[in-house]
Amino acid sequence: MIKLTKLECPDTLSQNKEKWTKEYMSYIEKGQPPPESVAKRYNHSDIKSTLKKETYGKCAYCESYVQHVYPGDIEHIKPKSKYPKLIFEWENLTYVCWQCNHSKLDQYDEDCPPINPYIEDPGDFLIAVRAYIHHRRGNERGRYTKELLKLNRPPLLEDRRRKISKLKIILDRYAGETDETTKKALLSEIKFEIADDKEYSFCKRSVFDQMANP
Repeated sequence: MIKLTKLECPDTLSQNKEKWTKEYMSYIEKGQPPPESVAKRYNHSDIKSTLKKETYGKCAYCESYVQHVYPGDIEHIKPKSKYPKLIFEWENLTYVCWQCNHSKLDQYDEDCPPINPYIEDPGDFLIAVRAYIHHRRGNERGRYTKELLKLNRPPLLEDRRRKISKLKIILDRYAGETDETTKKALLSEIKFEIADDKEYSFCKRSVFDQMANP
């Protein structure tokens, strides 16, 4: 998980949020389930494409490229089942993979909320040791987030290891290179591999910090 920046709210949402929320809440207040045509308006293509852009097409939580295997979900950071008035709130929406979405579901504890990568730096709560994500010592929110989202689930670990192995080959070449021109080219390649838009950049940056100090 890396720090993310919220982009400007799409016009589709900013122009309709109040009306959509009012209609949605009219059903909730009457104890009636809103129809999908009302409840799922946040799935508008303009909204989803902007969310994908601000997460670099990755899951906001586990950093997997989502559309390789699944169209991706719009996630409510504060679950709509508990915070219905926030269902169309731009600051409450992000883009995630199926697994993280279904691991989190409607779990949310105000006293120990999961990390919000838009308003907090995940590195203040979590550390990466190679392919593994660990919470910082004594950090309960880091522990809770890691366990809630299953950030060390086996398929993730396997994929992270593959990506890290590729990075380590480049880092080893960089460490042993004496030609300055080649070394500079390798450094550019390293920076490319650990950029925000690459999968598992949180873990790969940890490997970079441990193996190289350009």
